[in-house]
Order: sequence, then C-alpha cells, then structure tokens
Amino acid sequence: MSLTLPADAGEPLPATLVATAKVQRHKFAASTRQISLRNTGKNTLWLSLDKKNWFDVACGTSWDDRVKVDELWYCTQLGRTRFVVVGLSLMPA
Repeated sequence: MSLTLPADAGEPLPATLVATAKVQRHKFAASTRQISLRNTGKNTLWLSLDKKNWFDVACGTSWDDRVKVDELWYCTQLGRTRFVVVGLSLMPA
C-alpha cells in the first residue's frame, strides 16, 4: 500500500538505520518539518536533534515530533538496535 499525502504535505524521507554504542549521524536529503521514528530493535535508542540534548526511545516504541532539522544523532548504550526514521520535508516557499 503506497503512502498518499496531500500535495502540500512535503516529501517523505525514509531511512532504516542501525545504532551502535558509537554516536552516528543521519543527514536528511532536505530540511524536515516532522520526524517519525520506530525502534524495531531490542535495545534502547538514544536520539539527539542537536548533539547536546539526548533522550531515549525504548525498544518496540515510537517517537514523533514536528521539528525542523537537517540531521540527527543516535546511538545505544550497549549492543545494537535497528530503527526506522521518516522525515517529512519542508515544502519550498
């Protein structure tokens, strides 16, 4: 089933990523207006939108927020975890 969005909703920017104990960065192809994330792995994911403030996303849970960012940082405390992130791009003015 394909995702159908209103014409002015912006373009979905999906990525499937694997977090490890090393901090990694994901750069979106364009600035976002909203981010949705689902931790499909077995470990807690640590996420930062500014590389200063971190918050956790427990395994099997999701997180979303309306936020304008170009990139995000992520890691785990231990092991690896897989997650899916979808940024919704800003529409050009």
